[in-house]
Amino acid sequence: MGSRTSELVGVLCSLARSAEGVALLASPLDKLPPSAYDCRSVVFFYSTRQGTLEPNYEVSVGVCRENCASVLKDVESVQKRSRVFYVPPPEGDVVFVAYAGGRPVGATYLNPGSFNLDYGIHVAREFWRRRIGTRLLKEALDVARSEGAELLSVVRVLRSKTGASSDRRAIAFYSASHPVLGLDVYRLTR
Repeated sequence: MGSRTSELVGVLCSLARSAEGVALLASPLDKLPPSAYDCRSVVFFYSTRQGTLEPNYEVSVGVCRENCASVLKDVESVQKRSRVFYVPPPEGDVVFVAYAGGRPVGATYLNPGSFNLDYGIHVAREFWRRRIGTRLLKEALDVARSEGAELLSVVRVLRSKTGASSDRRAIAFYSASHPVLGLDVYRLTR
């Protein structure tokens, strides 16, 4: 782990110690029993200097930094085919849309202040397991690096204590994509 990553871990651990009712665990072997918490998230950090798995270069990726209204219908189409509902990007986020044959098939939002992938990476179900999510991650890492970021993060808030099948698929993707750090974050029950 690099010095900046170690520094980040120290800051996160300090925050967790000072936040009442929060547990932060870096090892998957340290999982808490479901009776100890009422909500769980997983956060992954990626180095902007490290490569990804081999991305799919057969898809094109559009990047929109301002006035992204024209691509939001494409993003909505992807999200509804990925997770059924649509969440528009927070104002100021950089919007990435992957296209296959002119059809929108993947999307993600990069927060340029925190370098977090807000709401994660989404790929239409019929295009899963074709490295389109990897391509979106690579493009977001490239933009983050060009903006001076050393790390990019993504948070997955689990739908249930132990995680739904969609959570397990997302976590498997983010884990396989070479994060420099993955943390479980728990909201403890009282």
